[in-house]
This record gives sequence, C-alpha cells and structure tokens, in this order.
Amino acid sequence: YEADDGSDIVVFKDWLDGLQERYEFKMPIPHGHFLLFDKTYLTEKLKSSGYKLGYILKTSYTSRKYSYDEVKQIDDFKLLNVSTIITK
Repeated sequence: YEADDGSDIVVFKDWLDGLQERYEFKMPIPHGHFLLFDKTYLTEKLKSSGYKLGYILKTSYTSRKYSYDEVKQIDDFKLLNVSTIITK
C-alpha cells in the first residue's frame, strides 16, 4: 500500500521470496509472512483514530508419523499485547 506521495505504508512479503526452493519431502515447505509498516504513519493513524494495536500470532505445525501417512496440520493462536479497543 502506498501513501499519496508514493512512499510505502505497508509491505507484505513471504520471507522465502527470491530463494530457490529445493525440498524433497512431501510436506509443505517451511515459510512465513511478515508485514513492514511505516512507523510514523501507523502511529499517527492510531492516535488520530484513538485505537491501540495488538497482535494475533498464528503458528501452524505439520506432522506425520510415517512417510506414507497423510500430513496433519495443527494451528495454534496466541494473543500478544491485545487489549480492549479504546475509542475517543
């Protein structure tokens, strides 16, 4: 996402972008996503709206007992610094 002046406000990427993938196992390739926010823009936007920011962390685990078993996925969610949204 870009600001009116063309500068980046938010950049969303996978941390494997640009890497050559070689993975011989029949399981999903380990990967993850990240967001980069312009700190000044985000701080001003939150202050002007009267909101606080919290995070939800989702971690997905995959496993199988034997190589011929179906891959099972378990999703785990954690709330980090989440509080009630305070409005003006």
